[in-house]
Amino acid sequence: MFICLVLKGHKGTVNALVVDPEGKMLFSGGGDGIICCWNIANGELIRKMTGHENAVLSLIAHNKMLYSCSTDKTARAWIMDFGECIKVYRDHTHSVTCINYLDGYGMVCYLFSYL
Repeated sequence: MFICLVLKGHKGTVNALVVDPEGKMLFSGGGDGIICCWNIANGELIRKMTGHENAVLSLIAHNKMLYSCSTDKTARAWIMDFGECIKVYRDHTHSVTCINYLDGYGMVCYLFSYL
């Protein structure tokens, strides 16, 4: 087994990983509600993205956007390059457990569980 990098930035579990379309940044979503943005080349922590109140469960990267969902009953849209949250999708009655982007429709779909 070969370990390239050990990235330390979350308190607790890491639940989701996604690489940006250019292959330069890795995003990790944690049980601490934080999304960490990492430089893939050197493992440097670029920024921590905050806003979720509970665990981040899923991440997707599409074009210049990052989408996240959480047990806090929200999904969020972020500008990858700046870490800025530009939209919060609220009004879910349960944890949002999965998120996906549908090419051709320009929309984000999220599924929730009845936990």
